[in-house]
Amino acid sequence: MNKRLWILAVLLVAATPAFAQGPISVTPRMPVAEMFGGFSYARLNDSGATANTKGIVGSFAWNARPWLQIVADSSYNVSSYNGVNVTLYGNHYGARVFHRERNKWRASPFAEFLVGGSHLNNTVSGPGGLTYTDLGFSMKAGGGVDFNISPHFAVRVFDADYYRTSLFSAHQNNIWLTTGFVIRLGGARPE
Repeated sequence: MNKRLWILAVLLVAATPAFAQGPISVTPRMPVAEMFGGFSYARLNDSGATANTKGIVGSFAWNARPWLQIVADSSYNVSSYNGVNVTLYGNHYGARVFHRERNKWRASPFAEFLVGGSHLNNTVSGPGGLTYTDLGFSMKAGGGVDFNISPHFAVRVFDADYYRTSLFSAHQNNIWLTTGFVIRLGGARPE
């Protein structure tokens, strides 16, 4: 009997480091922030004239809640048609709402509403070319889908927005499309 108590005491002392460990969390932590970079396309409509611009977009998003992001994005698009070179810059800020439930497609759909400003330069090429430029209020409203590759990387399959600009004393109803890559910083997100 004494021998059994002695063996039990030795085993308990040997197992003490295992009891000192905290419980393992089974709930993954959300990332603190996300960075996005990719390709952008904007179809600009102005009084019947349209321009298809292509360019780049980048954004930084802070995850205020698992379902809510505060977003800042910046874009640069260019186009050329009928001897006019078009350059569009934009900076927008707002909120993005995610549905981050695990699913077999590893997809995270989202909706967003961003406001800010757009700067448009129209330059007529050739001798005596003129430049028409304006800066005005703009907004983006729409949504898209992220395909989660790993806890820290995703592909933004698409982001489609209604893009409203107020340039040259008129309102323009435009289309904005984006695709690219997302890098998640800090935490680990469910796949």
